[in-house]
Amino acid sequence: MDRNRFFRLILGLYGLLLWLYPPRFRETFAEEQRQVFEDALEESRASAGRLFLRELMHLPGVLLRCYWAAFRSGGWQSLLKGAAIFLIFMLQAVFFMERFGIVFNYWMGYAILGTLAAVVLAGIVMGFPRWALPYVGFLMPWLLLQVTNNLVDWIGRHMPRRDYSLLPLWPRLGLSMMWEGVRLAPVLTILFSAIILLRILPLLLPRGWLKRLPKGWQRTRRWSDLAFLLYGTILAFAIFAFDEYRHNQWYSLTASAFLLVGATGFLTARSQRRAVIALLGATTLAFLTISVGKWMIVPLQTWDGWLNSHPMEMERRFEALSVIVTLFWMWVLLLIPLGWRPFIENPIETGAQPGSV
Repeated sequence: MDRNRFFRLILGLYGLLLWLYPPRFRETFAEEQRQVFEDALEESRASAGRLFLRELMHLPGVLLRCYWAAFRSGGWQSLLKGAAIFLIFMLQAVFFMERFGIVFNYWMGYAILGTLAAVVLAGIVMGFPRWALPYVGFLMPWLLLQVTNNLVDWIGRHMPRRDYSLLPLWPRLGLSMMWEGVRLAPVLTILFSAIILLRILPLLLPRGWLKRLPKGWQRTRRWSDLAFLLYGTILAFAIFAFDEYRHNQWYSLTASAFLLVGATGFLTARSQRRAVIALLGATTLAFLTISVGKWMIVPLQTWDGWLNSHPMEMERRFEALSVIVTLFWMWVLLLIPLGWRPFIENPIETGAQPGSV
């Protein structure tokens, strides 16, 4: 092997090792460490090889120290807090697999929702740090979707209506697209009303009152923060996608894992563009997983009388394609904050004087 190939091989291997370190360490020391290897390579192959082996031997201990330092500095604490909501539903999918014999009941659901509500209250007190945003985005639509579904069921019991499920596939998908938009409408209405109120609030309150609020309420938000809040809404839709399904745990687990990876990518990204791309990519993978899951498990369902009156192949296609329709709305949801960027990020001058309203 000639010198240039050996040079590129060593630098390439060391470049792979650097990706094992926390992002802040790579940004601070990557070029310095690379220069050390280049100097060793200038001396001889043997010195470069010894240096590389020494790095490998010390790698486990160095990684532990670097990640512990990053955790103590607060970055990884925020990461774990933001990822906890996705971990909860991953663990739920694991524990309620049939092999464990655990049956999900309403008390467990209330316990989970109560825990999330407590986190939201803590986020309000702390001024909504970034890690708390998906909790708000999850809890609000979860409650609204429950109200909407119960209202639709009540209307269906008291009003004669046509069985739209007997329509051909594509008209049913068109109705599904409209229905998903209807379900999102109250969520977006309340969300953007709250944003407008919070943007106008500094104009109405005296400066002395504003200074008493947590710092998180005073700082200007980034448009990607709103996308991360709506990412919690996407988790709610992903969970509702398997409502009343059986044998869905592996698919729910995989979809939640993709969403967890997206949240991690968002919280560790160095730019807003990369952060939102991480959310879009994870959302796409999660809902494609749900679509495949529905295609696979629809024949395993035991919906009383339903599958006997509907062609199985058509139901499989509809259930799988309806998830793609939902994915379209989830993309719209994540990209809406981009249009609101000037309103969200531009600072508002507070001209109110102390004592004036």
